[in-house]
Amino acid sequence: MMPFETQSAEKASFGPFELDTRTAELFRSGQKVRLSGQSAQLLVILVKRSNRLVSREDLRLALWPEDTFGDFDSGLNNCISRIREALGDSVALPRYIQTLPKQGYRFIAEVCVSGPARCDSAQDLPLEETLPRSGHHLIGMSKGAPDTIREQNPAPPHQTSVIRAVLAAAIFVIALSILLLFLNVR
Repeated sequence: MMPFETQSAEKASFGPFELDTRTAELFRSGQKVRLSGQSAQLLVILVKRSNRLVSREDLRLALWPEDTFGDFDSGLNNCISRIREALGDSVALPRYIQTLPKQGYRFIAEVCVSGPARCDSAQDLPLEETLPRSGHHLIGMSKGAPDTIREQNPAPPHQTSVIRAVLAAAIFVIALSILLLFLNVR
């Protein structure tokens, strides 16, 4: 399989979205979605590491230079919030970004990487493929930042589907209980 970084078209598709990983531009159904700066760069990193945990420390090294002043935690949380808003995602029932408290984030949607007449799953990408190589640093990225994000705790394949099914069943039972209680009161 051709590594993600060397494919001629560097587009990643997920749901109704397409992400140009070279320019960090996000499109929904062909229309550009407003997302820029570190938020856009963070989305590129998460999409390229689809279904793998990207630690908070790795994100700090990749996106916040050591001489940056300010609160890293609130900056990272703000970027994640902006990405979720752009994607229409939620913390409670994530479709795109899963939070692993105090550890990091995982992009959980199926990603389709497009190249010449092909569409490969991002899950099949080599572990070392994440950030642009030297000379292609993202805006605001520290020159000392690593070119790779290490893999930690890959997601179980059906964990998200199971969680959603359990939540849907619980909501159904609660709604049914409320309805029965309402009918018994009359």
